[in-house]
Amino acid sequence: MQKDLRPTIRQVTKIQIQNQTHTQSSRRFDDEQLWKQSYGLISEIYAITTYFPKHERYGLLPMVRKSAIKTCTSITRYFTVLEHIEKQAALSFASCFAHELLVHIRLADDLGYFSSTEESYIDDRGFLQHRQQLSEKQIRHIITKVEQLAHVLTTTLYALRKSRA
Repeated sequence: MQKDLRPTIRQVTKIQIQNQTHTQSSRRFDDEQLWKQSYGLISEIYAITTYFPKHERYGLLPMVRKSAIKTCTSITRYFTVLEHIEKQAALSFASCFAHELLVHIRLADDLGYFSSTEESYIDDRGFLQHRQQLSEKQIRHIITKVEQLAHVLTTTLYALRKSRA
């Protein structure tokens, strides 16, 4: 008597579930527009924070950079986890960090760290250096990008919560 080699319904279902899980988890987070937007913002934040005064090296400077990085890493987590509740938590964190970043950038602007004048300073080797500060238009552009990202994250979070209600 020959053994039946066809898979049972249980085996087929198990294979389909494994393939579906594998497909969902292998979706590339770095192909997502939201992730690209937040990742691109990190380099812009690093660029503008080079204009911060030296006394902020251990104050506002690392807080701004950390908020930008944590926003992006939370978005990464959102796109890589499978459970709905984990997605919601990751998106909630991303939204909080984006709003935190917005507060930090506005505070730095209010403190005059982005003034549009040329700055002279002595570098680490003792040479006099000149650096042009950011323009008002550049600062407004970055603030607008952070506001848009925070808005998209909050809107997506509300939609995600409603889908499970």
